[in-house]
Amino acid sequence: EELYQDVWAKVIERSDDFRGDSKFSTWMYAIARNRCIDYSRRMKFRAHRSLDSVRPGSSQPVVERVARPQPSTDDLATAATLRQRIAWAVEELPVDQREVFLLRQVQGLTFREIADIVCAPVNTVKSRMRYALERLQGELGDLREHGQ
Repeated sequence: EELYQDVWAKVIERSDDFRGDSKFSTWMYAIARNRCIDYSRRMKFRAHRSLDSVRPGSSQPVVERVARPQPSTDDLATAATLRQRIAWAVEELPVDQREVFLLRQVQGLTFREIADIVCAPVNTVKSRMRYALERLQGELGDLREHGQ
């Protein structure tokens, strides 16, 4: 909650800096990201929440709440196993690759927007995405062989 308030205070404080070169949401996300990094540094660790973790007030892990239910129990078991493997593979990515991958695949941002957020050239962002996809393909490639 403190971090949330800190981000909004910074957005208001820096509102004159918004030039309109990018979407407001991209600009705001960059501020939020930077405040989160600053907070993590102050706390002397850079933790990330596991997709298998249970959020307060819920009994299901995040990965299970996001997935669509399947009709049969066999399909449900297979889907749960796949989700766990994918979540594990994404968690194993280096932080810079995981960040780009999630911003692109989950948030649907463009490479330009991601570059603005992570303060890196567009080609660097594209390289990180390519390395992330190659790494994921290496980790999950056997799923294709089994038709999953």
